[in-house]
Amino acid sequence: MTGQQHTHVAFFNWGDLTADHPEKMARQPFNKDNPDGPLELCTCSECGAALMLDDKERRIRVAVPNVMGYDDAAFPDATYHAFWDESKGYPKPSDGRPVYDGLQPSFTWPAGV
Repeated sequence: MTGQQHTHVAFFNWGDLTADHPEKMARQPFNKDNPDGPLELCTCSECGAALMLDDKERRIRVAVPNVMGYDDAAFPDATYHAFWDESKGYPKPSDGRPVYDGLQPSFTWPAGV
């Protein structure tokens, strides 16, 4: 989705990641194949910068540090590989961390706010 072979993504409980000026965020569907899905890409309505992914059901918010201008070093090390898609032709990650085609099986969506 980012055009990169891999990227670091951080999930937050919905209320733990906020925007200083939510009224300045433009929202568009995150997944073109599921435009009515729960996730929206939030961008700055003034400059177009990607800010975060927001969940319309108020369960999670997501940051992609290297795409959204955050300090990648301030985020903890990834614990697993998610959404690995063998159809892209990339080799399966072999750094010892578990690899999943979606979120790790123990992931549970938090209740909405």
